[in-house]
Amino acid sequence: MPLVAVTRLHASVLQIGLLSALGQITFVLVALPAGALADRSRHRRAMIGSNLVRALIVATIPIAAIAGVLHLWILYAVEVALALLQSFYEPAWHAFLPTLVSSDRLVASNGKLQTTTTATDLGGKGFAGLLIQLVGAPLAVIVNAIGFALSAVALTAIRQDEPRPEKTIDSLPHQITEGIAQVLGRPVLRTMAIFLVGAGGGLSAYYALSTVFLARTVGLPASAIGWVFAGGGIGGVIGGLLTPRAADRLGNGRLLRLCTAVTLPFGLLIPLTQPGWGVLLYIAGGAMVGAGVAAYNVLSLSLTQTICPPELLGRAFSVIRLIVLGASAVGSTLAGLLGTWLGTRLALLVIMGALLLIPLSLLLAKTLRGDFGTPPIEQTP
Repeated sequence: MPLVAVTRLHASVLQIGLLSALGQITFVLVALPAGALADRSRHRRAMIGSNLVRALIVATIPIAAIAGVLHLWILYAVEVALALLQSFYEPAWHAFLPTLVSSDRLVASNGKLQTTTTATDLGGKGFAGLLIQLVGAPLAVIVNAIGFALSAVALTAIRQDEPRPEKTIDSLPHQITEGIAQVLGRPVLRTMAIFLVGAGGGLSAYYALSTVFLARTVGLPASAIGWVFAGGGIGGVIGGLLTPRAADRLGNGRLLRLCTAVTLPFGLLIPLTQPGWGVLLYIAGGAMVGAGVAAYNVLSLSLTQTICPPELLGRAFSVIRLIVLGASAVGSTLAGLLGTWLGTRLALLVIMGALLLIPLSLLLAKTLRGDFGTPPIEQTP
């Protein structure tokens, strides 16, 4: 939707930052009760229903464009609705995987999911850039609606029996409190939560400015922006592929501490991007940042799935996601303000420089050394 706002509605930097922030703020408001409700429902059914409704909502953008009534407020409304449904989908998705594979295969399984998700995103962004060039951003969004519908169909093909959640007499606030205690009461998860406050805000600010930076400052056409994003995203594929093997060699704690400390400094290449061959700086920096983020996501996700009781997983992930999105909402808004005051290039330099301080919380954490004091989550031979 940022490209729709930029190319069709000529939105300002501040308006684009607010577009990103709106979805994140919505999630902040509903994440905790959504996680509790996810733990009360069958996860696969919740995922299928969320995807079907999202397909219908996304389809309103090309319909509004064809009718000549597309406005920035429609994008805002769609962003809010999608965030609301995503808040139910995500905890159900993360809680569903441990019912399909054993705990000793979680890192390998999450690595494959990370790789598949990133690879699909890469092809989608490249294809989206070409499609936008041909038919315009609003009509190209119909591909997203089709994707949500196909995802719902694919989920129906999973035949794994999923037990019905036990009925509870506990109130929703009590269940929410249990989820918060699960995350903040465990030293390992609490340390990762501290890291996520800084990383979520910084990375969200970087993502919020990237489209405007490449389109207006660097001067790339929409089709080229899609391929530049795809090139930078290769790091996420590589990170997902290599993380299980690297964790087996280095240990989960060491890799979790090092993955972002080694890769985030390359983000300083991003604001140096120039037209022509200088675009390779964005691709290289984005690829390294993406590899570190992918490795962190795989390890932290697998760890949480291992140490949290199954009946609390939806709530635990909602708490973690709330922390990320709360920080991200602030980051996106600040990105819009920094971009307006300093220009997108200097704003990105400030953001990527600030991100270098974030991995210190992991490097100095004693709780992330060794095997975390939890059951093994390494990839099996």
